[in-house]
Amino acid sequence: MTNAHLERLVPHLVVAHARAAIAWYQQALELELVALVEHPEDGRVLHAELRGRGWSFYLADDFPQYGSRLPDPTRSGPLMLFVEGPRAKELYERALRMGSRDLNPWQRTLHGAELGQLRDPHGYEWTFRHSTTVV
Repeated sequence: MTNAHLERLVPHLVVAHARAAIAWYQQALELELVALVEHPEDGRVLHAELRGRGWSFYLADDFPQYGSRLPDPTRSGPLMLFVEGPRAKELYERALRMGSRDLNPWQRTLHGAELGQLRDPHGYEWTFRHSTTVV
């Protein structure tokens, strides 16, 4: 048996303009910047951590020399981020007001949950979901 407090899965997003993305995620999703490491030669963001409401993710500028890849803004990527909770609709609507593209408008699903999907200005897809039932 493992200690759940010592393990977690943390997505790592690669973006074209990390400082702009950090500001956007802080405002749109009400996240706190808890770590920032700059490249010593050019000041680009090597590593940032954003945290809030029990979840977090890492973020960095694109560094192809280290194997990072930007999302393709023209199609769905292999990663979709999923936010569940009572404030999901509020966060979804705020992200739309701040320039996200609506992929699937907020609606009630067949299994009783309410959700909406969007692509943020930095190329990542998000699903925001609120459910009063256990699925």
